[in-house]
Formats: sequence, C-alpha cells, structure tokens
Amino acid sequence: MPSPCLRGYFACNTTDMCVEQRYNCDKVPDCDDGSDEWSCDDEFKKQLWNSLWRKRADEDREKRTRNCELPTKPEKCWCSAKSVFCENTALRQIPKNVAHDVKEIDLSANKLHNISADDFPLLEKLEVLILTGSNIKKLSPFAFRNAPVLRNLYLSANLIEHLHNNTFDGLYFLDLLILSHNPLSTIDIGAFQGLDRIEELCGND
Repeated sequence: MPSPCLRGYFACNTTDMCVEQRYNCDKVPDCDDGSDEWSCDDEFKKQLWNSLWRKRADEDREKRTRNCELPTKPEKCWCSAKSVFCENTALRQIPKNVAHDVKEIDLSANKLHNISADDFPLLEKLEVLILTGSNIKKLSPFAFRNAPVLRNLYLSANLIEHLHNNTFDGLYFLDLLILSHNPLSTIDIGAFQGLDRIEELCGND
C-alpha cells in the first residue's frame, strides 16, 4: 500500500498525520501517537536518515537564543547573535538589507524560484546558507559568488532540474552541500568546479 504522505514525510503509525522525515528520532514526538520516536535506538538508521534528510542546521536555535549582534535585519525576519532567520515568510527574492557581517541565513520555505549572483549583497562572513524547500527552480552560474567563505549550503527539497557549468564556482571553502530531493536530470560537467574543499555532498538516490 503506497504511503499517504508526500516524499520526504513520515507517515505516523496510527494516525493520518504526516511529519517531515528530518524530525524522526530527534527526541521530540511530532506524531500524535509519538511513532516518529519509536525504535530510535538503531544508530545506523539514525545516521542514514540524518545524511539523507539533513536536519536543519539551526535545529536547536530556540534553546540558544541570544541578543542580536547585527546592526540591521530584513523585515519579518528575526536575529540571534549573527544569524538571521527568514524562514516561511513568503519571500520572493533575497533580502538586500542583510548586514554584511552576518554568519548564517535561513531562507527556507519561501518562494525564491531563481537564484543568481546579483541576488545577494556581498556577504564576506556568511558561513551557513539554508535554502531548503524554497521552490528554487534555477541556479545561475556563479550563483553564490557573493558569499566567498560559505561553508555549508542547504538546497534540499527544491525544484532544481539542471545544474549548469560554474554553478558553485567561487565557493572555495564549501565543505557541505545538500542537494537531496530535487528532480535533478542534467548536471553539466563543470557544475561543481571550484569545490576544492568539499567533504560531504548529499544528492538524490
């Protein structure tokens, strides 16, 4: 019998609830019956799910909220230390008034569609960029060149079909790239050019 949930979601055992797979075994019951926390003593399984369905990089931010250390933040977003969180705020473009010394930006669950280099202001200290589930269809060549020290880039659960040559060129410090759960069908031979330090690349099965 096929699962009643969309791909990327966990079907709760005794209810009709669907919970994002990344929240399985995080010690917080999300299903009404708590079934997303059943059988979580299998360490191999947990490592597998964590690699395929990468938990959000800021999953504990509610527990570590600190005063904002940035001079400005985009409207509808909030700030903790040098991180800016704009998830699920119906954004249709990258905010331009992000402080230049921001270290982490979460833009997940928005409607960004196309990403090009000119969409970002110069962010010379940005290390983590989260674009999970933001309806992104196209990444232009050199799309992230204005974030030259980026280390972690989350692009899972978008609508990306084609990776063009030089898409990630300029990200010489990137060591983690998450591309899982995109309908990728074409990857140009030079799409990953410049990723000299990459340590983990998570794509589709």
